[in-house]
Parts: sequence; C-alpha cells; structure tokens
Amino acid sequence: MNRKEIDLRRMVQQRLIQDPLDDPKELVAYMGAVQAQEYYETKWGLHLRMPSWGDQALEEAFAQGRILRTHAMRPTWHFLAPEDIRWVQRLTGHRVHRGSGHMYRRLELDEPVLQRSGEVIVQSLEGGRCLTRTELGQALGEAGIQASGMRLAYILMYWELEALICSGPRRGKQFTYALVAERAPQALDLEREEALAEFTRRYFRSHGPATEHDFSWWSGLTLGEVREGLALAGDALTAEVIDGTRYWFAADLVPVSPQAVEAFERRVFLLPTLDELLVGYGLHAGSRMGSRDLGGDELRFFATVTRGERILGSWRRLLRRDVVEVEVAPLHELSAEERQGLEEEAQRFGEFLGLRAVVRLVGKERPS
Repeated sequence: MNRKEIDLRRMVQQRLIQDPLDDPKELVAYMGAVQAQEYYETKWGLHLRMPSWGDQALEEAFAQGRILRTHAMRPTWHFLAPEDIRWVQRLTGHRVHRGSGHMYRRLELDEPVLQRSGEVIVQSLEGGRCLTRTELGQALGEAGIQASGMRLAYILMYWELEALICSGPRRGKQFTYALVAERAPQALDLEREEALAEFTRRYFRSHGPATEHDFSWWSGLTLGEVREGLALAGDALTAEVIDGTRYWFAADLVPVSPQAVEAFERRVFLLPTLDELLVGYGLHAGSRMGSRDLGGDELRFFATVTRGERILGSWRRLLRRDVVEVEVAPLHELSAEERQGLEEEAQRFGEFLGLRAVVRLVGKERPS
C-alpha cells in the first residue's frame, strides 16, 4: 500500500465511493461518531455516504432521535447513535472534564453547583419535555443558579458529557435538549475495556488506514489508552508499515471495486466543513491525510473541494429562494474535467436540498 492507496482506501472505508449505507443510525454507529458542529453541512456529509437520504429525510431522522447530537470527545458537537451515547461519553468524557478543569474553576462550577444544576435540568425536562438553551438557562436562574453565557455553556456541556442530556427535536431553527434516559432508553452502558475495544475497532474499521496518533486526536484519548484499545481489539485489526509509519485498519478489508477506483480518480466531491475524511485524522508526520496536497493544512477545517488525492479549493453554499449557489474558490486553474465534475457534484447537492444549483467560481485561479 502506498500513500495514494491510503487515500483511496480511506474513501472506501468511509463509504464515500463504495458500499454506501442506507440508515443514519447505522452509518453513525459504523463511524463511531461523526463531527456535527456545522449541523446543516454535516447532513450533506451523511448524504454523501448514503445517497438515498435527502436533507428533509435526515432532518426527520434527527427529530425522531434516530441520531443524537451532543458534545463529545475533543469536545465538539458530534452525532452519536442512541445505543452508543452512554458508553462513548463514559469512555471519553473524563478526558474532556480534565481539559475543562480550569474553566470549571474560573466559572466557579464546583461539585455542589454542578450537581444542583443537574437536578434542575432533570426537573425541567422530565416527562418528555424539550427545552432550548435559553429556556434551560431561565430554569436554572429561577432555581438560584447563575447560568448565562459561558457559565451556561459549560453547565450544559458538563451534563452532555455525563450523558444526562442530548439533543431533542429542533423547534423551528432552534435546537433543544432532552434527557438521555427518555431520548435513548436503549442506550448501552459497556464496561470500560469492552467500550475501549469497541471504539477502537469502529474507528480503524471506518477511518483506516490510520495511525495511533490519528485515533488519539480524533477520540481525545491518550496514546496509552489507544495502544490499550489496539491490544483489546485483538485480531479484528491489523497493521502495515508504510514509509516508516504504522497504519492500522480492519483485518477483513473488502476488495476495492473498479467502480470505486474510477470514482476516486474522476469524481469531484464537495466535502462539508469538518468532514470526517479530513478532520478524522491528525496532522503529525506520516499521517497528513495520505498524499493530499492541501495547499495549507487549515483547509481541512473548511468546506473543501476534492478530487482523488488532491484538494481543488474551498466552497460555500448561498441560498437564493429556489436556487442554491455553490461558490467555489479554486486553488488552481481547473481543468475541463474538473469543471465538469464540479458541475455534476453541485447538481447532486442541489437535488439533496430540493433546489436548483448553480456554480460560481470566485477568486483568482492560480496556474496548475
């Protein structure tokens, strides 16, 4: 396996060019977790991995609680499967609490305050009620707990990490919170070693080939915990040294189809901001997203236009009534094939939203 083949295999394992899935919960569970800080864009990222699901269908799945959104791991917003939310938070939450300790102290969020806030939150939400952040802040204030701004944010994140609360259905464009006990009564609570082994297997099966450092970055776990997880995963995973770096992946990899190779080489992708294909890997030596020419590592944190192992530029969507404008800032002058691929992908994006799509190039295209 060479560096280009790493990129190809990652796209296959992430279900972008082979074997798409057909259920949001199944996809999120397969990935382990999916970063969902940019909610609207992440729905497009899910669609890329299961093309039969449009924007509205994914919105309905979220409203029904088939996938949950909560702070987890690094921490930032992630989609998790309902069955997984308790054990993932228990496995990774301690690392976030440790990293947030200085903010807890700065905001005077000691154990008595946090426990009392948890009691108020339960009282406010039990019985299937779903409240917005503002409404929960008001409930906490009425109970004598100062809760606004960063203090409210950290109170709510603390209880997300403790798997007390998670996303409820949206109310218009506003997000709500619900009790995990009511939103995900089927949530499993695995013992630590079982959870660590399972999370390790899921990451390397869906993101591999990847390194120990990649999984540490993605999960927030220490390298010691990552290596323990690899040992616990047993023969489900295997490794190969490529250019002096050890990459781990599923031991039972399926062959890459000719259709997947063609899609890798020819299809242009409009990846959403913080897509798992880019943000799912660290930036240390030997694991710099395979052979991708980034034109600046910071591009992985933005909506990115890719083709094969190359990044072509960045993009954003602009909604205009019945039209979505796909504005693209290329890194170089696009070839005729790249322009055609971009037009085709923009049309797929428009169909996902139920809108007509038009492409507009902005900025100066640099010569290749």
